[in-house]
Amino acid sequence: SQPTRQQKVVRWASIASSMASVALTSSVLRWVLGIRRITVERVMTLTLRTARVLTSSAQAQVAETLQSGRVRASEFGEGVRQIFADPRAQVTVASAIGGAA
Repeated sequence: SQPTRQQKVVRWASIASSMASVALTSSVLRWVLGIRRITVERVMTLTLRTARVLTSSAQAQVAETLQSGRVRASEFGEGVRQIFADPRAQVTVASAIGGAA
Protein backbone atom coordinates (compact mmCIF):
# COMPACT_ATOMS: atom_id res chain seq x y z
CA SER A 1 0.00 0.00 0.00
CA GLN A 2 3.01 2.20 -0.44
CA PRO A 3 2.64 4.82 -3.18
CA THR A 4 4.34 3.94 -6.40
CA ARG A 5 7.17 5.95 -7.75
CA GLN A 6 4.85 7.51 -10.33
CA GLN A 7 2.37 8.50 -7.62
CA LYS A 8 5.18 10.12 -5.62
CA VAL A 9 6.32 12.08 -8.68
CA VAL A 10 2.76 13.22 -9.37
CA ARG A 11 2.31 14.26 -5.72
CA TRP A 12 5.62 16.19 -5.69
CA ALA A 13 4.73 17.80 -9.01
CA SER A 14 1.40 18.83 -7.55
CA ILE A 15 3.10 20.26 -4.45
CA ALA A 16 5.63 22.11 -6.62
CA SER A 17 2.82 23.47 -8.79
CA SER A 18 0.92 24.64 -5.70
CA MET A 19 4.03 26.31 -4.34
CA ALA A 20 4.62 28.04 -7.67
CA SER A 21 1.02 29.18 -7.67
CA VAL A 22 1.38 30.55 -4.12
CA ALA A 23 4.62 32.31 -5.08
CA LEU A 24 3.01 33.80 -8.18
CA THR A 25 -0.06 34.86 -6.20
CA SER A 26 2.20 36.39 -3.56
CA SER A 27 4.19 38.22 -6.20
CA VAL A 28 1.05 39.52 -7.89
CA LEU A 29 -0.35 40.53 -4.52
CA ARG A 30 2.81 42.49 -3.71
CA TRP A 31 2.60 44.20 -7.09
CA VAL A 32 -1.10 45.06 -6.60
CA LEU A 33 -0.44 46.38 -3.09
CA GLY A 34 2.45 48.46 -4.42
CA ILE A 35 0.27 49.95 -7.15
CA ARG A 36 -2.47 50.60 -4.57
CA ARG A 37 -0.01 52.37 -2.25
CA ILE A 38 1.29 54.54 -5.10
CA THR A 39 -2.26 55.38 -6.20
CA VAL A 40 -3.32 56.31 -2.67
CA GLU A 41 -0.23 58.50 -2.25
CA ARG A 42 -0.88 60.28 -5.53
CA VAL A 43 -4.56 60.82 -4.74
CA MET A 44 -3.66 62.19 -1.30
CA THR A 45 -1.04 64.50 -2.80
CA LEU A 46 -3.49 65.76 -5.41
CA THR A 47 -6.17 66.25 -2.75
CA LEU A 48 -3.79 68.22 -0.54
CA ARG A 49 -2.66 70.38 -3.45
CA THR A 50 -6.28 71.06 -4.43
CA ALA A 51 -7.17 71.94 -0.83
CA ARG A 52 -4.20 74.33 -0.63
CA VAL A 53 -5.15 76.02 -3.91
CA LEU A 54 -8.79 76.38 -2.83
CA THR A 55 -7.78 77.71 0.59
CA SER A 56 -5.34 80.16 -0.96
CA SER A 57 -7.96 81.30 -3.47
CA ALA A 58 -10.55 81.76 -0.71
CA GLN A 59 -8.08 83.75 1.39
CA ALA A 60 -7.28 85.96 -1.60
CA GLN A 61 -10.98 86.55 -2.26
CA VAL A 62 -11.61 87.45 1.39
CA ALA A 63 -8.64 89.83 1.42
CA GLU A 64 -9.82 91.43 -1.83
CA THR A 65 -13.37 91.81 -0.47
CA LEU A 66 -12.10 93.37 2.75
CA GLN A 67 -9.88 95.79 0.84
CA SER A 68 -12.75 96.70 -1.47
CA GLY A 69 -14.99 97.29 1.56
CA ARG A 70 -12.37 99.53 3.16
CA VAL A 71 -12.02 101.56 -0.04
CA ARG A 72 -15.79 101.96 -0.38
CA ALA A 73 -16.19 102.90 3.28
CA SER A 74 -13.42 105.46 2.92
CA GLU A 75 -15.02 106.86 -0.25
CA PHE A 76 -18.42 107.00 1.47
CA GLY A 77 -16.95 108.74 4.51
CA GLU A 78 -15.19 111.28 2.29
CA GLY A 79 -18.44 111.91 0.42
CA VAL A 80 -20.31 112.46 3.68
CA ARG A 81 -17.61 114.88 4.89
CA GLN A 82 -17.81 116.82 1.62
CA ILE A 83 -21.60 117.06 1.87
CA PHE A 84 -21.53 118.34 5.44
CA ALA A 85 -18.73 120.76 4.62
CA ASP A 86 -20.90 122.37 1.90
CA PRO A 87 -23.06 125.17 3.41
CA ARG A 88 -25.85 124.57 0.86
CA ALA A 89 -25.99 120.91 1.88
CA GLN A 90 -26.19 121.95 5.54
CA VAL A 91 -29.19 124.17 4.79
CA THR A 92 -30.84 121.37 2.80
CA VAL A 93 -30.31 118.87 5.60
CA ALA A 94 -31.59 121.35 8.23
CA SER A 95 -34.67 122.04 6.10
CA ALA A 96 -35.31 118.34 5.62
CA ILE A 97 -35.02 117.70 9.34
CA GLY A 98 -37.25 120.67 10.11
CA GLY A 99 -39.82 119.55 7.56
CA ALA A 100 -39.85 116.01 8.90
CA ALA A 101 -40.43 117.20 12.47
